[in-house]
Amino acid sequence: MIHLGFLRFRVLIIFFIGIFFFLFIVGRALQLQMVPNQRLLELASRQYRAAITLFPKRGVIYDRNMNELAMSRKVGSIFANPKTIRNSKQMAQKLSHLTGISYSKIYSKLKSKKSFVWIDRLVNDSVTAKLTQHPLEGVGIIYEYQRFYNNQELAGQLLGMTGIDSQGIEGLEYGYDAILQGQKKSLALMRDARGRTISVDETQFLEAQEGNSLILSLDKSLQFFIERELENQVHKFQARRGLAIVQNSITGEILSLAQYPYFNPNEFKKYPESVWKNQAVTESVEPGSTFKVFLTALALEEGILPSEQFFCENGHFQVNSKDSIREAQKHKYGWLTLADVLKYSSNIGAAKVALQLGKIPFHRKILEFGFGNKTGIDVPGEASGIIRPFKTWEKIDVSNIAFGQGISVTPIQLISAMSAIANGGKLMRPFVVKKIIESETGEIKETEPQILRQVITQEVSQKLTAILMRVIEEDGTGYLAALDEYAVAGKTGTAQKPNLERGGYYPNKFLASFLGFTPADHKGEKFTILVLIDEPKKYYYASQVAAPLFKSVALHTLRLFPSRWVGGTEEDTVTREGFWSILRDPLAGRAGMVPKGLVPEGSESERERKFLAGKFDSVSRRVDQNPSQMPDLRGKSMREVLEFARQAGLILTVKGSGVAVEQSLKVGSALQAGQKCSVTFKTHSP
Repeated sequence: MIHLGFLRFRVLIIFFIGIFFFLFIVGRALQLQMVPNQRLLELASRQYRAAITLFPKRGVIYDRNMNELAMSRKVGSIFANPKTIRNSKQMAQKLSHLTGISYSKIYSKLKSKKSFVWIDRLVNDSVTAKLTQHPLEGVGIIYEYQRFYNNQELAGQLLGMTGIDSQGIEGLEYGYDAILQGQKKSLALMRDARGRTISVDETQFLEAQEGNSLILSLDKSLQFFIERELENQVHKFQARRGLAIVQNSITGEILSLAQYPYFNPNEFKKYPESVWKNQAVTESVEPGSTFKVFLTALALEEGILPSEQFFCENGHFQVNSKDSIREAQKHKYGWLTLADVLKYSSNIGAAKVALQLGKIPFHRKILEFGFGNKTGIDVPGEASGIIRPFKTWEKIDVSNIAFGQGISVTPIQLISAMSAIANGGKLMRPFVVKKIIESETGEIKETEPQILRQVITQEVSQKLTAILMRVIEEDGTGYLAALDEYAVAGKTGTAQKPNLERGGYYPNKFLASFLGFTPADHKGEKFTILVLIDEPKKYYYASQVAAPLFKSVALHTLRLFPSRWVGGTEEDTVTREGFWSILRDPLAGRAGMVPKGLVPEGSESERERKFLAGKFDSVSRRVDQNPSQMPDLRGKSMREVLEFARQAGLILTVKGSGVAVEQSLKVGSALQAGQKCSVTFKTHSP
């Protein structure tokens, strides 16, 4: 009896234990079904979702007149899920025929055990269209943004380019990458129970915050003109390369920065990496006789009169027992005044001036002008140049540096230093980015001109300008840079190129340059221009090679910015400025618009004539100077909206890019200066 009772007790215990576990399992199951658990949800999500990182729309880069220089467009990228493809060989053949990629390369991707592989990214629209019309099993399309430079080679080295992941790798694209880039987003890939990709969720990607936009100080029309002229001059003299910069002497902003050979950022891989570099900031050169300008500035500051004379040794100066200096072109000058040393570009005269001043003041003034240090320009890769410590300078070093040998400077340093002379002695920080438009808030941040320091007095600036204007006279070295109606102050430079391997200088390799500003006799705005022609053949003197190009660039610059320095009525100002800021349409190809009647000489091709002359019959279109009612801005470009806001005195915020689709102020409402207005822009999807 006791044994039987014990067995029953054991059975009951086992029964109740079983009931307990059954109820626990049912309860746990109900908890999992009814009560959310974040950790489990995440684990489950990983089983049917994967993610790839893509970059949203990159900010636009505009010129000073809101012409687009760099933009982003939505294009397709092809991906595949190898796990869902039954016949990899057959699919590889189809995709190879569709994309042009080799069969073996695609087949190796399709043999992958992954559920997502890229087949080809940023493909041609025609490829996307074919795949959309004739879909393939296990193959899909993801739309992402591709950088596009609609002016092809225009300002290629300045703009730079981006890689396949929309990351800047050169130029402004690299330097302002963090600003231009949008917020990175993960694109969700939906998977089935086996981990196979079944769909793509693009919602989050398409809604990602796009990057901020840049408005440059660059003028598209001027840039095109200078690039064309620079190319012609390089070919004319069979030179190795050329460079030209135009800077606003007063503010420091760069209006044009051109170099040849140029390259197309859309196809940058077709060009050697050496062509990608912005030589104006990354490379340094021996400046030659243009450096005499800054020696003369010191001389005037130290009290040497322009009329003070220096004996130029009849063309041969024995500096010491082993070193001597000769004049270029075998000139045999006797006594020359300080002004004539600069006018006739006497090497011996410059050496005599430098030796009289002494190496310590000379070295100090060189540094004050910004040589040997970065200018602070907002372009990546800036070099400092090379100015050796004055303690290492011997007598021959002082003599050579006086006419630009034995030192190394960048083109941007040269033009900035000359702008200081044009600007009453104020050295300005050069800059290229004029404004930044924040995509999220629409706020516009403007770059303010920055004075670095006063390098010479106003009085010295005026005296030196007068001397530099004499260089352009008929018997001066820069006479071919003279303009008929406008005063030019400048200096030629013909520098022998150093042989960096063997030492010394090449006997037949030269760098021809011209550095000057205009209108030199104008108290207001001026333009500083630097022209460099590297290794010209046949003729190599700057007076023959560089000065004529300076003249062409200067004249065109003054024509493009007439209202800045030419007096006129208010209506005249509107006619000029209104045409340039509003009627200049962006065109496909390497150029911008210039008004009819201002076609540069030598514009012979039909493409250039159409482009340079423009498509307007007249410049009679006027802008309403005092708009009293709010118009409908929908459909207008950002350039047009910004111009209207400027004239109406509105405080404008902008969002997005493309054309205006929404405005905060009601159409027809009364306008008052100082009112705030928000305008939203959108780009039409393809």
